[in-house]
Amino acid sequence: MSKMKKAYELAKKYNVIVSVDEDGDGFVASCLEWPLMIGGGDSQASAIAELEQNLAAAIDYCLQESKPFPQPQIATKRTTQVNFRTTLIEKAKMEKFAKSRGYSSIGEMIRDTVLEKIKSRTA
Repeated sequence: MSKMKKAYELAKKYNVIVSVDEDGDGFVASCLEWPLMIGGGDSQASAIAELEQNLAAAIDYCLQESKPFPQPQIATKRTTQVNFRTTLIEKAKMEKFAKSRGYSSIGEMIRDTVLEKIKSRTA
């Protein structure tokens, strides 16, 4: 497999965030692992495609020059915690709901629900 092909395959594995640009008429895609790497476009898909091209070019360069580069955080251990306050009643309702849906904890349910919502809006 060529290094460029490997670079394109790897570029698709990074965590992407898409937001509306400052003017409100386009989109900007950025990468969690490479915060200064961006792509832009008229649609979310075109912004992601440009970001992936930019990532692939950077990865290809690093591979060609044997330089280290940030790896996609696909199977990394979760180390960051997010906290928010609820009432006792809200917590009890969330625990009951989470257990009824087969989750082991409120945190697991919230994480899955939020990440699925993000994924559906950036697809």
